[in-house]
Amino acid sequence: MYKKQTKKQVRKSAVSSLVVGLIISLGAIGFFYWDYREQVKFYNVFERGINIDFKTGKSIPNFQPKPFKYSYDKMAFLPFIIVFGAVSLLMPVLAASEFRKSAKMVETSEMLTADDEREKIENSPKIKLARRIDLVLNILPFAILVPVPFIAAYGLGAKVFAVYILLAAVIAGSAYYFVPLWMSKRN
Repeated sequence: MYKKQTKKQVRKSAVSSLVVGLIISLGAIGFFYWDYREQVKFYNVFERGINIDFKTGKSIPNFQPKPFKYSYDKMAFLPFIIVFGAVSLLMPVLAASEFRKSAKMVETSEMLTADDEREKIENSPKIKLARRIDLVLNILPFAILVPVPFIAAYGLGAKVFAVYILLAAVIAGSAYYFVPLWMSKRN
């Protein structure tokens, strides 16, 4: 069944499509940059060459290493870049079609009253509090897990990792009880 949307809802959907497309394109750019940095590291370690003559053991005067050349056939993240890039290009097309749809829409008085009622409900203090609580509870597990890559990068070991994950699980679990309680007392 087709759900009837108002002009304001269609515009919000178009703007959210643009934002999601921008975020996904930043992801594609991030993968591209990551791949570039990995190729530079590989070049510096294995392909650059050294300025020592192994027969004499002396350094070669005026040694010129071969220049770094970015190679598309060595791209490790090419599938991710293609998928993220294609989706990020698709999102503005979707947003443009939604903006065009909203421009052609004729708003009736029923649509305007539905928008007013929806805004009244969305701006009520209980709904705002529930959304804030949901936002905090959705972001908190990711925020708690930020140190995990650093634990792995600095090689702190499996014991430190296990203790930290246990501590993170306790904090995240207790947050589902204490965050709504704390935020409802604040308001």
